[in-house]
Amino acid sequence: WAYKYYADGAESRVTATTNLEYIMPLASRSSDELDYNQILLAAYDSESFVERPDRVGVQLSGLAGTGALTVKLTRIPYDDSATLDAPVVAYECELRPAAGGTAAFSVEMPADYEVLALSIEE
Repeated sequence: WAYKYYADGAESRVTATTNLEYIMPLASRSSDELDYNQILLAAYDSESFVERPDRVGVQLSGLAGTGALTVKLTRIPYDDSATLDAPVVAYECELRPAAGGTAAFSVEMPADYEVLALSIEE
């Protein structure tokens, strides 16, 4: 599933950055192939960091509208030890962008070798 989410957003990648060296973010905007905005977060070797936070802050910018956003979080195991027949939404919330098309929220830190797939629908 991680590979599917990765491929779904490949054609519409946008800039994603992090200040945590053990988090890998990938972001994509909605497109003909993807009908929602997407952020993929993966952690690697984070257990070796003493100051590993429990949550990761996410800041969105460049949002087109001012209407409500629906954010859905799906947890995807990265290794073959856990099978996943279909992605299951682990968390869902609604946000309202601030002036200037920005929004901020936080999610639980992904476990090592786990992918968090966030879909953001405007």
